[in-house]
Amino acid sequence: MSNHVSGLQAVQFLDDEFFASSAANEELIVWKLNRDIPSNIGVKEHARIETSDKNPDLRIMDISSVTCGDGFYIAAGYSNSVIRIFHLEKTTRVFSLVAEDVYSTFCILNIELIKSDGSLFLMAGTTDGFLSMWDVTHSIVGELPCKPLTFAAPIIKQQIHQSGLKALLLIPVRHNTWKVISGGDDNSLMSADLKLNSRDALFTIESFVETAASATITGISSAGDYLVVVTSVDQIVRKWSFAEGLVCESATYTSVADTGCCVSGEFDGKMFAVVGGAGLSVFEM
Repeated sequence: MSNHVSGLQAVQFLDDEFFASSAANEELIVWKLNRDIPSNIGVKEHARIETSDKNPDLRIMDISSVTCGDGFYIAAGYSNSVIRIFHLEKTTRVFSLVAEDVYSTFCILNIELIKSDGSLFLMAGTTDGFLSMWDVTHSIVGELPCKPLTFAAPIIKQQIHQSGLKALLLIPVRHNTWKVISGGDDNSLMSADLKLNSRDALFTIESFVETAASATITGISSAGDYLVVVTSVDQIVRKWSFAEGLVCESATYTSVADTGCCVSGEFDGKMFAVVGGAGLSVFEM
């Protein structure tokens, strides 16, 4: 697949049939999987957003999505501090811009859409080290707006890291409650509890480790009950427990330089972690 003409920034599954990818040049493409090919899986472009300029130069740094009746709501964070929420109708393949706003002058690094009892919230991590969250329920109520809506004031805005908030993970704990794990350019790791209802949000920092790594933390992935895998530029892969604060349970070296993203999952009853950078490493957890 060579539909992208610039470097990819993020890839995320929307459901078991569609996934999306974002890149520089304001590229956001939704792909459809075809499993009817014998011994293979086919992928074809399903839809893409229109760029805001004839000569786009912005990067879409991260994307997040939630399903709705006829498609998806997809949030995108841009390198110029703009955040946009699109609606994609699957059958017509039409993208509609339903809401947009500007955070500040700082690059958006991470985006998360959160559904909670009919409400929709948007969380963002940025290069100033802040974690912010908005109630964007108004953007999904009723018919699609004729022109994009704007966000209200953030219901959460708190500085977590001294510089960029590079990695962000939300883990559902129970109804309307999430564990939030973040890592930063300042080598630190944070865990917090997030509780939501239709009127407000409660964000409580539970644990903060100032020297969680000896270099920038670049990726965080859930690795089972109260466990996460954390990657950093120092090429050390660490397993942390957050059952009672943040506790590093193990650490191992990876030969993958420019250590970046990580993902973990269970296969054949065993938990594995995949670390990406200038190559790939696979670890059994």
